[in-house]
Order: sequence, then C-alpha cells, then structure tokens
Amino acid sequence: MTAKKETEKNTEEVKKEQTETKQEKTVTYKVLKKKNFVGFVHPDSRRLVTANDKGEFVVKASDEKAIAILENAADVHEV
Repeated sequence: MTAKKETEKNTEEVKKEQTETKQEKTVTYKVLKKKNFVGFVHPDSRRLVTANDKGEFVVKASDEKAIAILENAADVHEV
C-alpha cells in the first residue's frame, strides 16, 4: 500500500509540474531550414539547451540570457 501511495503522489506531482510549465509564458525560436543549430550551454546552469524534434527551442520568457543567445544566433528565428 505504501508504494502505491508514493506512486500516486509522484504522478500527481508530475502532473502539477506540467500544468505549471504550461501556464508560464514561453518564447519559441525555430531553427531555419537546412541549418544545423542544435543547442548551447546555458551560462548560469551549465546545462545543455537543445532543440526539440521539430527544431524548436522553447524557453521561459523570464530567461534573459538564453533569449539573448538565441537572438544573436544566425540560424534561429523567433516564432
């Protein structure tokens, strides 16, 4: 019973995080056709930020450093 309750609790937390993510304002950038810009290292967190399957970068509107990198990239444009 304990494991089942923990699993239910974890799934509830994941669903809650997903809805919070959907509610946050985001900015989308798309890689131009025949270009191969696939990602960059975020300057603050040192994590790799990569494009999704559609060739899009979806970043939070409050993430000024990531937006600045994407704005200056020649192979990307804002959607």
